[in-house]
Amino acid sequence: METPMNRSTVFTLLIGLLVIQGSVAGVVGNDANASANGTNATTEESSVTEHPTEDNGSVDMEAIMNSATNNSSEPRSESDNSSNGTSETTTASETTTTEEESTTTETATTTTPTETTTESTTQSETTTETTTTTPTETESSDSTRQTEDSESESSTTGGETSTTTTDGQSGGNGAATQPSGQSESQSPEAGGAQSQPTGQAAAGADSTSAQTASTAGSQGGSAAQAGAERSSGGQAGSAQAGGAQAGGAQTGGAPSGAAPSGAGGQAGTGAQTGGSQAGAGAQAGGTQAGGAQAGGNGAQTASPDAEFNVTGVDDSVAVGGSGTVAVTIENTGEDATDAVVDFQSPSGDLLFGQSPTTSRYVGEWDEGETRTIEVTMQATPSADTAEYPVRATVSYEDDDGNAAQSAPLTFGVTPGGEQSFSLGSVDGDLSVGDSGTITGTITNEGPETATDAVLTVGPNASRDVIPRQTQVVLGTLDPDESEGFELPVIVDSEAEPGLRQLPLTVQYYDDDGNPMQSSTLNARVEIDEERDDFAIESVEPAVEAGEEGTLSVTLTNTGGNVTDATVSTQSLSGGILFGQSANATRFVEDWDAGDTRTFEYDVRAAEGATGATYPLQTSISYDDSDGDQGQAGPLAFGVTPGESVDDFSVVETTSNVQVGDEGPISVTLENTGANASEATVSLQSLTGDITFGRTANATQFVGDWPAGAQRTITFNATASNTTDVQSYPFQASVSYSDGDGDTARGGPFTIGVTPQPEQAFDLDNAASTLRVGDEGNVTAQITNEGPQDVQNAVVQLVTQGENINPQETEFAVGNLPAGETANVSFPVEVTDSAEAGQRQFSFVVEYDNQNGDPRRSGTLDTQVPIEPQRDEFTIEPANASVGAGSSETMTLNVTNNRDSVVRNVNAKAFVDAPLSISSDEAYISRLGPGETKQIAFDVSAGGDASEGQYPLSVDFQYDTADGESKLSQTYEVPVETTASEGGGLFSSLGLTIGLVALLVVIGVGWVWSRR
Repeated sequence: METPMNRSTVFTLLIGLLVIQGSVAGVVGNDANASANGTNATTEESSVTEHPTEDNGSVDMEAIMNSATNNSSEPRSESDNSSNGTSETTTASETTTTEEESTTTETATTTTPTETTTESTTQSETTTETTTTTPTETESSDSTRQTEDSESESSTTGGETSTTTTDGQSGGNGAATQPSGQSESQSPEAGGAQSQPTGQAAAGADSTSAQTASTAGSQGGSAAQAGAERSSGGQAGSAQAGGAQAGGAQTGGAPSGAAPSGAGGQAGTGAQTGGSQAGAGAQAGGTQAGGAQAGGNGAQTASPDAEFNVTGVDDSVAVGGSGTVAVTIENTGEDATDAVVDFQSPSGDLLFGQSPTTSRYVGEWDEGETRTIEVTMQATPSADTAEYPVRATVSYEDDDGNAAQSAPLTFGVTPGGEQSFSLGSVDGDLSVGDSGTITGTITNEGPETATDAVLTVGPNASRDVIPRQTQVVLGTLDPDESEGFELPVIVDSEAEPGLRQLPLTVQYYDDDGNPMQSSTLNARVEIDEERDDFAIESVEPAVEAGEEGTLSVTLTNTGGNVTDATVSTQSLSGGILFGQSANATRFVEDWDAGDTRTFEYDVRAAEGATGATYPLQTSISYDDSDGDQGQAGPLAFGVTPGESVDDFSVVETTSNVQVGDEGPISVTLENTGANASEATVSLQSLTGDITFGRTANATQFVGDWPAGAQRTITFNATASNTTDVQSYPFQASVSYSDGDGDTARGGPFTIGVTPQPEQAFDLDNAASTLRVGDEGNVTAQITNEGPQDVQNAVVQLVTQGENINPQETEFAVGNLPAGETANVSFPVEVTDSAEAGQRQFSFVVEYDNQNGDPRRSGTLDTQVPIEPQRDEFTIEPANASVGAGSSETMTLNVTNNRDSVVRNVNAKAFVDAPLSISSDEAYISRLGPGETKQIAFDVSAGGDASEGQYPLSVDFQYDTADGESKLSQTYEVPVETTASEGGGLFSSLGLTIGLVALLVVIGVGWVWSRR
């Protein structure tokens, strides 16, 4: 232990020598400066460098000796370009190794120049030395992690601690005095540095790379005070030096001040603005540079390569409403990473929700790429229909990992006219304690259509007028369209007669499908005085939402004596029930005038009834003193259940039900309370568009439900064909037994369920080869428009009409994924009685949905043409002439003029005199569409046949492609008859003479035979 003590003694002596040396150098330098300029001298206290030891207090004597040797040669600061002399103080350095933390701390020798042109005068008589350790990172060949400990010295004057600082500039500007706790430094008037309160940094900066400042005016910033306390992450902000703005730098826990003498490091974490590196001259007292900037305001300006342009703006914001603003921005600069677009609206009339700013994350954004960013904006009712400026700024990292930012991109957003409604023709026959109806008319004043409008009673309605229903459906209202309403109400029995105001609002969807709400429309109604012999004195409910409790109603007989009175109390809504009933009765045998009776009922409040007032009424039937029956009431009053605490919460809701189909709705709930048993979950549809079969409620048993556990319950729901693709309200609730075995309820929880669009199919490219009297095909393409895949699809032709006979009515497609297309074809016969022209054909797709349930699409209609009828065959004569008195073989070309093949074609020919035919039939086995074959008949012409054309008739009996036998029409073929060779008059005369001679011979023979 003796050696460490000796080393400590040596170390103390060396430190004392260094302090004396720095003090003498400071005094000499200041005296010389004061002599040259005729001003007061500034006394500089040199800082003391502390060398802590971690283990046994041993000190590296060789390092200390080297430090002492280095004091003999003090380097000058590169920033000292002044013509005036500068005094310097040097702090010895030492390297200390800590074995426990395995870290090496190396302190470097730093030089702090003190300009002789800057003078600071202190009035202190007592000097207090304060040691502050400041780690400073410097270069080392052996270690990448180096720290530097430096000490600063502060002076106390008249009980107040002050610090003498010398700015690193030449000229007349020194560091200004800062109040305690203030981090922003200001440039003082010319004439010397002002004193600073203890612990204040003129410009705080991260000391990880302190750098000496440049010469006069070139760099802004103020040196941190000597002897300043370690900064705890305070903000060093916007120091003014020599007319230059000093950029604020976050100190982040780094020490401000106490820079070691002679150190010339980089100013850290100071924001760079205006392109100049900011620094601060570290003075001989060990002050540290603060991250200041020349010529800037501390905020990051636009990077030179950050170039973005707004190429398009699409907005749909109305005054008094909200809408979407889509801004298209093109990156015309460099590639960007982790890009974020910040939006700012300077006007309070155009906001992003409730804020003037919002941001959108873009991510990767390459040069030349265009992005469209959508934000939701809201125009206040006081906004004008004028263009409002909106600014967008893009912040990102470039390819080198540097933060960059674009210049503000300004574009305009013009709100549309405010949607408004008016209330008119308000009327109501109301009296105290009685039921009535408020009527009126709502008019859409435009400018847009209000879809699914609902008139709603506002939450701040008078408790004297209790609505029996809080909403009235108005439907869709076009601009300038009006709709009447009737609102049933009950007037409280304790209400005072007079005028009342009922706030009404119109809730609707705008053209973009956004839910909107109008401004308040106040309906003024008159309440007349009470007309009953009984009055409600008080109503005291003791029931919470979803729980059972009691209801006490106190009535007073304000008329005469009555007997056999029956008090009937009725709930006008499902919010309050008497057990399972909406009615309850009590009997009073004698009820004298002025007497008061209190009736207590066991009631149950509906789940979700918290904060709502539910209407009830009481009626009294009795016998008066004359024995006549009387009736009083109904007397109306309202009951507001107390708030209940839920032990369950909704985690997630999913839906896979389609419009016009059924599917699952899954609700995930979490038990946020204690363990529950015999739990059941109920889901109630608040609309008739989505139901559970034929009911609006469904319940499933869960059983034990530990605290903190989640359960997913799935219900099979059905959406009607008229259901829209929008969110529909449902209420989920939990019934269970708590740890005491008591029945409890959780909820109800209102959730939204959005059905998927209805399964749709599309029919395209319909065509046909149909012709009157012929058979053809109808073809089309069927596309599954989704949203789900279908299985076992079959397309049916459902057209049924006269003269149209489909040969096949079904075409099997099979599985058809969403977006896929299939071709279908149906053979159809058109009778001879049909008319040519356009005919409509209807198709239906039958398929199985994802649950395997059979489904049927709607009718898909299309029109196809039916061509006029044409001959089945075309007949052309190949050889059709015969001489008079001779025979010839007639040859005919027969062509199939149909679109299908025919078989077993039997031709039959007919002629009239002077033609005759010896073979009148011909046969063709097969004749394809457009095919031609020849048939022949033997035809003779009489000898007396005149030259000319004579008809040969022929028809055909044949079989169609489907085996049906048909008979064609009759075709007429002209036969040319010519005179025989050697004919003329003599030829005819010779024939006549021959015939006469033959007859004479026959006659003579007959006579001869008779003899």
